[in-house]
Amino acid sequence: MLVCAFAVPASASAAVSRPYVGSFGPEGLGSAAKFEQPGAIATDAGTGAIYVADTGAGSVYKFGADGEPMLFSNLGSSHLDGFSLLNPTESQIAISPTTHDLYVVDNGAKSIKAFTAAGDASVFSALGTSEIVAGEGEEFCGVAVDSSGDLYVGDYRSGVHVYAPTGELITTAAVEGICNVAVNETGDLYANHYQGAVERLVPSEYPPTPATTYSSLGTIDENVNSAVYADPTAGDVFVDEADAIVEFDRTGALLYRFANAGEGAISSSEGVAFIAVSQRAYASDQASGRVKVFGEAGQPEILSQSVTAVGPEGATLQGQVNPNGSETTAFFEYGLEPCSTGACSKTTSTALGAGETVKSLSFDLGGLVPRATYYYRVVATSTAGTMTGADRSFTTLAPQEPVGGGGCPNEATRSLLARALPDCRGYELVSPIDKVGNDIRSLPEVSKFPTAVDQSTPDGERLTFSTFGAFAEPLGAPYISQYLSTRGTGGWSTRNLTPPREGPDQKFANEFKAFTADLSSTWVVHTEGPSLAPGGPAAGPTLYKRSNGSATYEAINTGADSEFLLESRFPIQLQGVSEDGSHTLFRVPVESEGAYRLFDQVAGSLHEVSILPDGSPSPGTSSAGYAGNGGEGGPIAVLDHAMSADGSRVYWTARANFGAGPIYVRVGNSETRPVSETVSGGDAQFWLASSDGSHALFSLTDGEEQGGLYEYSFASGASERLAGELVGVVGASEDLSTVYFVSEEATPAGGATGEPNLYVARGGQLELVATLASGDNLLAVSKVFPSLVNPHPTQHTASVSANGEVVVFTSLGSLTGYDNRDARSGEPDNEVYRFDARTSKLTCLSCDPTGAQPGGREIVYREGFRPALWSAAQVPASQTPLFDPRVIADEGNRVFFDAYASILPLDTNGKEDVYEWEAPGTGTCADTSSDYFASNGGCLSLISTGADSLDSEFLDASPAGRDVFFSTAQSLIGTDPGAIDIYDARELGGFPEPPSPPTACQGEACQGATASTDQTPPPGSAAYAGPGDRRHRTKHHKKHHHKKKHHANGHRPHHPKGTNHGRRNAK
Repeated sequence: MLVCAFAVPASASAAVSRPYVGSFGPEGLGSAAKFEQPGAIATDAGTGAIYVADTGAGSVYKFGADGEPMLFSNLGSSHLDGFSLLNPTESQIAISPTTHDLYVVDNGAKSIKAFTAAGDASVFSALGTSEIVAGEGEEFCGVAVDSSGDLYVGDYRSGVHVYAPTGELITTAAVEGICNVAVNETGDLYANHYQGAVERLVPSEYPPTPATTYSSLGTIDENVNSAVYADPTAGDVFVDEADAIVEFDRTGALLYRFANAGEGAISSSEGVAFIAVSQRAYASDQASGRVKVFGEAGQPEILSQSVTAVGPEGATLQGQVNPNGSETTAFFEYGLEPCSTGACSKTTSTALGAGETVKSLSFDLGGLVPRATYYYRVVATSTAGTMTGADRSFTTLAPQEPVGGGGCPNEATRSLLARALPDCRGYELVSPIDKVGNDIRSLPEVSKFPTAVDQSTPDGERLTFSTFGAFAEPLGAPYISQYLSTRGTGGWSTRNLTPPREGPDQKFANEFKAFTADLSSTWVVHTEGPSLAPGGPAAGPTLYKRSNGSATYEAINTGADSEFLLESRFPIQLQGVSEDGSHTLFRVPVESEGAYRLFDQVAGSLHEVSILPDGSPSPGTSSAGYAGNGGEGGPIAVLDHAMSADGSRVYWTARANFGAGPIYVRVGNSETRPVSETVSGGDAQFWLASSDGSHALFSLTDGEEQGGLYEYSFASGASERLAGELVGVVGASEDLSTVYFVSEEATPAGGATGEPNLYVARGGQLELVATLASGDNLLAVSKVFPSLVNPHPTQHTASVSANGEVVVFTSLGSLTGYDNRDARSGEPDNEVYRFDARTSKLTCLSCDPTGAQPGGREIVYREGFRPALWSAAQVPASQTPLFDPRVIADEGNRVFFDAYASILPLDTNGKEDVYEWEAPGTGTCADTSSDYFASNGGCLSLISTGADSLDSEFLDASPAGRDVFFSTAQSLIGTDPGAIDIYDARELGGFPEPPSPPTACQGEACQGATASTDQTPPPGSAAYAGPGDRRHRTKHHKKHHHKKKHHANGHRPHHPKGTNHGRRNAK
């Protein structure tokens, strides 16, 4: 019988809430240890004991009222183990107020298990066993105990079963689809529908008898809820909404909403409990891996503590407090020792009033000691009590050295702005001054993938780049034009590489797909006429190899197999080239088959690669490497060394219509060997191979061994299992002797079951690098969202040095203890981490060296897709599957990254900037340098200035790190009149500025003047080179006027290049 209904909408709030007071993990309050997956919580009102179920570990932990571990006295341990807690939402624990026995829903065992407070099995006298086993068709997923010791067992299939303490069934309250249950002191039942509303049911009599029936009084909370708890004394009901705790009185009236803001905010919580004597509420927070504790309602709540503007001798402390309805004052404590020891000074107090809204306070500190670690916290006092924040810390900077101090051999050619650069770097303008009013920027293709191909030669003397806009004597004006800049004695000159074309560009892509390392050759997919080489068709998609020296072309997919040159909505896809450019690997759409076939062109001959071991052509679609999720290939294909450096071996996938399939290796265009079939006949996913093709990594995507990672040896023809429960491969050394991967498998090397564990396999040994944040493997196979384990190159956010000794990656986790919650949003920010396998040291490169929280940027990686991610810094990324930018240089001793947060004092623009990290002993870095920070493990410097009104972006670097190419809108040398340009921050670089123009002639003095015929660019400037060097001169506008036309918000257009792409291994 439905009498009435109570419901609280998701937006409801209470006037006063419970303040957050701290958290504890499996080792108690004083430890930073985390539960693997905290779930159900129960409390013993009589003893104050707290029990926490760790679903990931299959254990139940016991704590005292103070949050410190408490032993099960007969076990000598603080935890019971061996449970099969398959899902936190479907598990629950409860305590008997009469016997203090513990009851656990073990959903894997399909039973309720009973234990004494000492840890021994507690036998149900009517059953002769310590378990109540679910019957046929029953599914236990909840348990509660009333004041007389009766058990209430939630059964998803049929309702709530009521058992006597002896184990005898008393009655059943019929209600569908429920799991967690709670009961108050009058016998009212609160049933949490599975991931749904909480319903209140009242008994016809209490204590219950076989004749007892239950009537529904409707729902008290209609949201998606994960757990419910009832206070056995006052009858208050606590509902866990996963991202907030809502407290009601017994009638369903809302009392408080808490745990939804500030440091106490919970995420994916699936457990709640309460102790009336101490007025403490407990919630399991899966995001932090800890149980968060909340105090008595009405006390002030400290929502946040942070520090900004940290300098050598000063800093600004900031805090947020909710007075919770009482007159409140607050102040900061700070000092050189933890404030919890009583050794801190106090600032003046700030009156916050008595409202229920969040109040802010701040205090400017002065007279601090440079390069010293300070501790601080907020103290808030009201008539309801005093709350103290946890100790936080920051480190003051070293005194700022004056800019332009000299001492470099190239001091005369460094611009004033360059004198803040490390390693005696000078700025050189790479792109030409005259761009016919264009910026150097590329637009995304129709499907939002990047179109740019930006690549430097290893010696840093040449750079190819892409842009939307044609200049430098273009022969055609496609959607994206490609250029080649060369460094000379007086500056950089630029040529347009774009071929002629007939008609408009309707493909909205870049025709240029790959270059040789020395940029002497490139591969072009030409979609419109005219023919670029003898034998090439007049129209239609054609793959050409271009010699950039002679500007001549060779048609690749023509000749005896020219029937594959068919009009199709699927383009020809370049999938690899040999190191010397003699082999060209590509796949073509065969219209009659509705599939792709794979070919290798060498010495003018076409050889089909997609041939099975028995010599027959592979049916269906084939792809080199892995065609990506959905089998699309193109920019999402995984091609890392799918063709060996000498072109003799090609790893390819058959039946790749949806990406995965059997993997083979084609040898010398004459033999095919099985790769994945050495382990399983099912589908597999290629990750990468060694540069010589002697080894390859793949994972199984179906069958009993699904999720297994294997290394194939070409020499032995066998595959070795490296790990199970693979999330993804991060990267590897060039020879595959060192492999980094993420697995949810716990190993003898460490790691947590079910969590993303980053491992390194090296020299036959496995080592745990870190257990990452759960968000790091979010949508790991998505083509939209970035991840260090996303296989798609445009979304892969990691890089490994060629020797495998260093890996750089982004993570949302606080892996080194730095508080990476964004200062504005409170969400975790992506940070850039570096792990050195030689020393087993993990370092955060982009974490603010002062300890201040980051001020990152919310990035929507594709409009209309959620979630957006917050990022303080990112690993610069792959633009194409066939080239990886050199994020890591000098064998791992230098790292380049982009940052949205202002990490150093000179970074004042609030935009994306380019940073360099150097290990001590590299360049000018030493542990005594003013730009050395112990917390970052090296020297941090800006490569861009930190003052541009728009974003600056890293493009590429030379292998030793001498040259760093980046784009910026700031004029870094005197001859740059404005626009977005490409610069090289080059060690010992820079060109002399041209002399100032002579004073204009007047009167008769002008009669003998003649026009100069000198076409040579002035020293220190950049020019383009073309036929006859006919320059189209344009009026140079002031930069800020020029930019506003395109970027009203001051941000660069965020095409997928800014989505944290990365690389798996150096090429």
